[in-house]
Amino acid sequence: MLRNKLIQECSGFLLIKSEGKKIKLNYTLNSGLENEYIRIEPQQYEAFDHTRIQVKIKPKKDITILKNYLKSTFKYYPDDQIFINGYQSWSHSKRFKVNEKIKPAFPLLKKWLWPYGDYQIIKDSGIKANLHSWNYSYILPQNEIVLFLASANESKGFTSFHFNTAQKEFYVHKAVNNQEIKTSFFLYDLFFFDGTLDEAHRMYFDLLELKQNRKEKIAGYTTWYYRFNKIVAEDVYTQIASFKKNEIPIEHFQIDDGWQKNVGDWLEIKTNFGGEMDALAHHIHQEGWKAGLWLAPFVCEKKSDVFKHKKDWLLKNKAGKSAVAGYSPMWSGWFYAMDFYNEEFREYLASVMKTVFKTWGFDWVKLDFLYAACLHPPKGKSSAEVMREIMLWLNEHCGSENILACGIPFYSAIENTGMCRIGPDTHTAWDHWVKHLNNHERLSTNNAIDNTIARYRWDGVGFKNDPDVVLLRKDKNELSEEEQITLLYINYIFGSVFFISDDIDAYDEEAMQLYKSCFPLKSFTIKKVQRFEHHLNAVFESGMNEY
Repeated sequence: MLRNKLIQECSGFLLIKSEGKKIKLNYTLNSGLENEYIRIEPQQYEAFDHTRIQVKIKPKKDITILKNYLKSTFKYYPDDQIFINGYQSWSHSKRFKVNEKIKPAFPLLKKWLWPYGDYQIIKDSGIKANLHSWNYSYILPQNEIVLFLASANESKGFTSFHFNTAQKEFYVHKAVNNQEIKTSFFLYDLFFFDGTLDEAHRMYFDLLELKQNRKEKIAGYTTWYYRFNKIVAEDVYTQIASFKKNEIPIEHFQIDDGWQKNVGDWLEIKTNFGGEMDALAHHIHQEGWKAGLWLAPFVCEKKSDVFKHKKDWLLKNKAGKSAVAGYSPMWSGWFYAMDFYNEEFREYLASVMKTVFKTWGFDWVKLDFLYAACLHPPKGKSSAEVMREIMLWLNEHCGSENILACGIPFYSAIENTGMCRIGPDTHTAWDHWVKHLNNHERLSTNNAIDNTIARYRWDGVGFKNDPDVVLLRKDKNELSEEEQITLLYINYIFGSVFFISDDIDAYDEEAMQLYKSCFPLKSFTIKKVQRFEHHLNAVFESGMNEY
């Protein structure tokens, strides 16, 4: 069994600070450790095909964790593949070869790139490895019997798995560095499994007590990928009429970015949307569809009234300055994170949600850029704890089934959203030029497809997988016909949210026939997926038919 040797040679390291002293602690999974500051209690539970390891720490005094990891040796073979799950929903996720590496972000653009992903978190871990994966991973030899590695408890902090394949090293890290610890908790709660990938996921979902009911596919339209944030109310009415005229049986119609005056000012509607929000939702309902609305609740742009007049609502970094959450040329450049723990801001956000659902009458919300809220956790909390509290709050004010989460740390979405984007934004080209800057959360059709395939087993487990839109139009689109068809097939087969963002009145006869052939929507059971160097082989079923 692959897991046995990995576990047998595993040891732990903890660097803590207490009473002004730094204390290094080395322990094994057999014996643990105890001194005047802390007690470390490992437990191991063994079964035929899996092992569960828990490491509980019990502080005797107030301590701060400065560094932590489990370390073992593992022999990687040249043909092995290692699955890497990205930090958040946009982060590139796929199988890597053992000699590949995750390239670091371009250093001169660190300020621009780092908020989107795990760049700073991995640096702070202090672990040097060519590959790392968040929440879960697996090592796939040629014989298809995998070593599946996963965290069974992410409530205190997100877990990462690190593979230094050249040195035959393996690490596990919990993202709680620099956190003050006053009460007992599980530093690690790990699940190791030997078997097939399907068996591994089923058992892991059972361990997490997640519902494994594949949800029905839904079809819809979003305004974003045609006019982006340059939309006006008339564009929405035009597209509603177009879908009605062409008798497209969608169920959801979503208004994306561009309806608000500024990002952050969610109760101030743009002039050419003025007075139209409730009328638009009503018009969508008249067609028998559900109405969705885009918001980015935890960011604001520089020209917003919130940024200008509510500086105390903004999240602060370690230097006490307003925390940058990213850069968008479509907004006013740099945008900033909001402080969830500011009571006045929460009251404002509650009034926004009440207005969206009760006054305007929208049925669901796409909540974007959620990662921003946990960029700088307050003292005594980790990013995982912040996101958990935020999602519970959002569920209370929106209802979990009424949320499409986007740009969210992956694990925080599970059972907290009705739908979740599981990849980056689709692009009107196969990839974006910023790939040369090693931005792992960039716009990319190629990366979106990778993520849709990599995370398909989560579809129906806690949320519907949203692989982002299909693009079939000829104008404002650099995708070749083959690329468009590939995107269509992958999204349709592997996802549950089937959205489009084209002006369908501009379709030629061939494109319209292709789009209409997708209805009525079919759901599939994926039987087998094989990844090769330049192609994918998938076997899937719908009803009595196998494809």
